[in-house]
Amino acid sequence: MKKIFTLLAASMAMLWTNAQNPTVTLSTSTACVGETVTATLVSPELNLASSATGTNQHNGVMFDVVGVEGAVIKGFLVNVNQADTDFEIYYRTGSYAGFENSSVGWTLLGSSTGIATGTDVNTGIDLDLTILPGQTLGFYITCTDAVNQFIQYANGTVEGTQLAANVYLTINSGVGKAYPFADTFTPRDFIGQVIYEPVLTNITWSDNVSTDVTADYTISRSMGIIAAADYGSATHKGSTILTVNDYRVEATATPTVLGWDEASTITTTVTKTTGLGTMFTGGNNQNGAMFDVAATNALVINGFSVYPMALSSTADVQIFYKTGTFVGSETNSGAWTNVGSASGLVEEQDSYVPLTSPLALAPGQTMAFYITRTDGGYLNYTNTTAVGDVVNSDANLTVRSGTGMIYPFDGVYPARMLNTIVHYEVENPAGLNYAWSPGGEVSGSIVVTPNADATYTVTVDDGSCEATGDVSVTMALGIEHEHAATVNVYPNPANEFVNLRAETPVNMQNILLMDASGKVVFQHAPNGAFTNLTIPVGQLARGLYILKMNVDGQISTRKVEVR
Repeated sequence: MKKIFTLLAASMAMLWTNAQNPTVTLSTSTACVGETVTATLVSPELNLASSATGTNQHNGVMFDVVGVEGAVIKGFLVNVNQADTDFEIYYRTGSYAGFENSSVGWTLLGSSTGIATGTDVNTGIDLDLTILPGQTLGFYITCTDAVNQFIQYANGTVEGTQLAANVYLTINSGVGKAYPFADTFTPRDFIGQVIYEPVLTNITWSDNVSTDVTADYTISRSMGIIAAADYGSATHKGSTILTVNDYRVEATATPTVLGWDEASTITTTVTKTTGLGTMFTGGNNQNGAMFDVAATNALVINGFSVYPMALSSTADVQIFYKTGTFVGSETNSGAWTNVGSASGLVEEQDSYVPLTSPLALAPGQTMAFYITRTDGGYLNYTNTTAVGDVVNSDANLTVRSGTGMIYPFDGVYPARMLNTIVHYEVENPAGLNYAWSPGGEVSGSIVVTPNADATYTVTVDDGSCEATGDVSVTMALGIEHEHAATVNVYPNPANEFVNLRAETPVNMQNILLMDASGKVVFQHAPNGAFTNLTIPVGQLARGLYILKMNVDGQISTRKVEVR
C-alpha cells in the first residue's frame, strides 16, 4: 500500500490562532496505510523592526545584533532607493566595532542582484545563521555599486544604542559605510527589519513519538498530528491533517464453475476508506459541538477523530446523530440518537472513536452529529463566520460549520467547527486504475473464457495507493454423456502415448488435448464415425492435461496425466 496531525487548556487556547505558532510540514500530504510519513516542526518566521527613521543614505550600514533567546537569522528587509540594486551581506562573530575598514574577519553570507526599489524590501539573500543567547554578531549590509546604489539609514546619537529589542534579539546602532569597507560615517542607525526564526525547545509530538523537530509516523488511518514547543517564554503548537487512503478489493465471478466454451463475468468492488479533516487550528473550546455533513456520493461514516484538551488525565466522549440538519434541534435531546462512545481517551492526543453502527448516507443526504465530552472537559473547536458555511469538502463529502455546545444539550455557541476528522468509506470511487492478470485488461469488469481452472488477480491503484483482489473459476471436468462414456482413454497416467478407443463407433466431431494453461498441444477432427486414435505424448512435459472430445455435439472432458 502507498501513501493529518492536531490542542491546550483554556488558558492557552488563543495561542492556536497566533501567527507566531510553528507549522507542521509532512513528507507527503496524502498517504497510504502502512507507510511511514515524516513530520517536521518548522519555527515561525518573525520580524524585528528597527525603530530608526530618517532619510540619510549611503552604500551600506554596519550594526550589531545580540541574541537574547536562541534564534536563526533568515534575512533582512531594507529601504532601497534605486531600482535594480545589487547587495552583499557579511557577518562576523562579535561586534563590528574596530573592524569597519577591512574585510579581514568578515564572512560573505551571500549576494543578490536586481532588487527593486521600495520600503522594507527583502535583500534577496536567504540566510540560515544561528545566534546564541548572549552572542553578538556584527552585520554589514551593502550595495555593490559605490556610485549609483544606496540604502537608507538614520543619523544616530551613539554607536551601540539599542534600536529594537524583544525576547529573541536586540538591534543596536552602528555606522554607515561606503563600498567596500571604505569611508565610515558615525553614528548611523540601521533602518529595516531582521527576519528570524525562534529556536524551538522542549518539543513534544502527538503520541510522544519524538522529542526532535522531526517525527516519523507509521500510518493506519487519517489522523491529526500536533507538536508543541517552547520559545518566547511560552508553549506554542503547530498542527496539520494527513489524509490516508486504504483500499479493499473484492472480485466476484459469475458463474464460478464453467463448462467448455462458457464465459464468466468477473466484477470488482473497491472500498476506499479515508478521512476528511476540518481544521486543527483551535482557538476556542467547550464540552462539544454540533455540525452537519452532506454526502455527494453514497458513503458510510465509520467514526471520528477527537482531540480532548487537558483536564485530568483521560477523557470520556459520546457521539450522537440525527438525520437532516442539527439546526433547530440543538437543545432537543429527543431528536438525537447515541451512536458511539469512548472512555479513558488520552488527553492532548489524537484519538479515533468508532461508531457502534456505521451510518450510510445516500447521495445528497445531510446528517448531523453532536460530539461531546461527558466528563466536564473540553474539546477544541474553531470560531467560524456563519453556521452552515462549508469548512471542508472532497469528492464524496462536505462538512459544514456548526455550533459549540455545553453538555448535554445546552448553551449554544454559534458559529463553531469542531476540530475533527470524519472517517468514512465509499465504494468504487472515481479515478481508479485497474490491471488484470492474466489478461492485461484495464477495466473494472472483464469477461473470461478459460480452458482450464484459473485464478484472476486485479490490481487497483489511485496513482499512489494500491490493493489487489483475486477470484478463481473452475472447469466442470469429467462431464460424460451417453456416447462419450463408451470412449476408453488409456493408459492414464501415460508415458509415450494415449489411446482413445470406442466400444462401438461414435459420431466424433473434434478431439483436443490441452495443457493446464489451456494451450492446445494436440488436435484431431474425425468429423464422423470414430473408433480409435493414438495421441503421442512422449514429447510433452510432465503434468496434467485436459482431453476434450465433442461427441454428437456434446462436450466430454477427461484428465490425462503425462509422466
